[in-house]
Amino acid sequence: MGFKGIYKEKSLGLKFALFSMITFISAVVFTLISYALLPLLFDIGFSDLSSFLSDYSIPKSVNALKFLQLFTSVGLFIVPPLLFAYFTGFQLQLLQKINRQTVLLAIAIMFIANPFVAYLMQWNQALNLPDFLEAVQRWMETSEQKAMQLTEAFLAMNSMGDLLINLFLIALIPAIGE
Repeated sequence: MGFKGIYKEKSLGLKFALFSMITFISAVVFTLISYALLPLLFDIGFSDLSSFLSDYSIPKSVNALKFLQLFTSVGLFIVPPLLFAYFTGFQLQLLQKINRQTVLLAIAIMFIANPFVAYLMQWNQALNLPDFLEAVQRWMETSEQKAMQLTEAFLAMNSMGDLLINLFLIALIPAIGE
C-alpha cells in the first residue's frame, strides 16, 4: 500500500492539521540533523557549539550559521509542501504558464504592501512596553541587536563565492519554497 494521495478526500481542516504537523516535524528533524552535522563539518566539539555559533567575528562560525540556515530553510520551506502534495495527491502544476495579469497583480501587491511593512517596522521600533514588562523590552532590544549583527555577518562578502552563497541562501531557496 502506497501513501500517495491517502489524504486526498479528507476535509480541509484535516489537511491543514496534516500540513502543520508535516511542517513542524520536518523543521525539527532538519534542525536536529543540521546540528548533528555541524561538529563533523566544522571540526568543533558539540559542547563548544553554542559559543562557537555566537561569535560572528569568526568566518568559520558565520559559515556554520549559513549551513544551518540552508538546512533548516530546506526543511521548513521546501520539504513540507512536497510531502503535503504527495500525501494529498495535490498537483503542483509547475508548468502552468504565467499570464500578464498575474504578474501585474503581484507587482501591485508588492507596491501596496511596502508602505504597510515600513509602517510596521517604525511602529515596532517605537514600541515602549509598560514598566512591569521592562525585562521583556530589554530582551526584545537585545534580540534585535543580535539579529542585526547576524544579518551584517551574513551579508559581509569578501569574494564572488560569498556572493553566490548569499544569493543561494537569501534568494534561491526561499523562491523555490514559495
